[in-house]
Amino acid sequence: MQELKTLLAQLNTQALKDVAPNLSLDALFECLHGTNRDQVEESGNILKKLFEAMEPSFVISQYKDQLHDGMKSDSEPIKQLSLTQIHRCVNTEKGSGEILNTSVELVYQCVLCIADKEISVAEEAIKILTCIGKSQAGLEFLFHRTLLQELKKVMQKSDIIRYRVYEYIVNVLQLSSQALEYCSNCGIIDQLVSELEGDDTLVQMNCIEMLSNIASCQHGLHYLDQQGITQKLETMMSSSDSDPMIGFLLPGLIKFFGSVAKFEPNEVFEKHPLFAGVVFSLLSTPDPTQKGVAIDTIGVVGSSVSGKLVLNKQGKVMEKAVQELGSAILQPPTEIRIRALAAITSLLQVKISEQTEDVLSITEKWFNAVHAKPIDTIISLCKQPFLEIRCGALSVIQSLANQMWGQRLLNDQPGLAEYLLDRSTEKDKIGKEMKYAVVQTLVESPTTGDVFGRPYLLRLKEYLRQGPFYVRVQSEVAMEGST
Repeated sequence: MQELKTLLAQLNTQALKDVAPNLSLDALFECLHGTNRDQVEESGNILKKLFEAMEPSFVISQYKDQLHDGMKSDSEPIKQLSLTQIHRCVNTEKGSGEILNTSVELVYQCVLCIADKEISVAEEAIKILTCIGKSQAGLEFLFHRTLLQELKKVMQKSDIIRYRVYEYIVNVLQLSSQALEYCSNCGIIDQLVSELEGDDTLVQMNCIEMLSNIASCQHGLHYLDQQGITQKLETMMSSSDSDPMIGFLLPGLIKFFGSVAKFEPNEVFEKHPLFAGVVFSLLSTPDPTQKGVAIDTIGVVGSSVSGKLVLNKQGKVMEKAVQELGSAILQPPTEIRIRALAAITSLLQVKISEQTEDVLSITEKWFNAVHAKPIDTIISLCKQPFLEIRCGALSVIQSLANQMWGQRLLNDQPGLAEYLLDRSTEKDKIGKEMKYAVVQTLVESPTTGDVFGRPYLLRLKEYLRQGPFYVRVQSEVAMEGST
């Protein structure tokens, strides 16, 4: 095997593609299921290299029995080897159809792999089944009575396995409205919703997390609304004052309504005022978990223009919320500071194509509410030794960089123009890329030349052309007689 490995390494890609399909792999498969750990590892590595040189459909058609045996192995790497090849196949345009026509036993085994003790194996199996659900034929097969019975047997093995199945079903229903219909008719979504009625807080938290994922797509959101599930979750939120256990569910409930508000901010704030009240109140809570979720939610809702307009309608409440974000970026813990900077960035950033006088007046008003001297505060954070804080502050600068009022503010700040062009302020790759993104935003803005002047714009363009990791080379001249 060592000699074979060396030989294969010497072949270029095309030569390997020409050779691999003509090789007999029986001996390698025998070693793969042997007892010598080194042989198992080496044979697996060689098989992986050879499989990658073959067409996925060829691998499935020629080695489906070996792949099926591999999925039933006790070894996690061997299972992963088989699952990876199946995943390669179903990811191709006709791959799902070929598997359903010739190798349905592999799909059945994928369902059983959801219950595997190794989470990595289960996750790969879920990805494969989700890919199959992208086609009409795949949906019909996945939700056929026979396979569905196997899936429901798998669900009964444990709470953990049951939630893996929920995860798989939620992944599939997000694919399309048609997929949602199949998932709804099979009864598993109803079973998921029924988990809310129990008294196990951890189970309820997981359930709400799954429902939030459903709400992250438009057709899923409409389904939950039609089924009365959105109203049920709001009722749970309203009882948080009287039921102390609901407090543990509050972050998940807020995240759910935040997902809804991302699509339909007007409707959520009009139909579910309780949600808005809870989010704004939690911005000042000392509980870092609840505060963090509230900060994230404000950022998610305010990331779109429609969300900005809805938040602006909240008046003084929203201005106070921005002030809370401004306080959060200056006080520990660091995680809250980072999340608050991200939320401020979301509230301020506006695409050039979406900039109107009303929207720009809102972002300017919110920025001025962040702090008594907001630009000084943000620039001071850009110069802190903590990378994530610096990058968060640079993101805020970037959100100002394509709005004329923001550009004027930046231009009036002494030394900032030179700071943006000074590469020595960032040593880390992420920091260099973040500063480069600020420069790119300035270059792409049509008002930069008017605000900063043509000479500075040319310097920005030169910085952009050189790339984020440019290093100026300094020539050294040796003088005769020097020591």
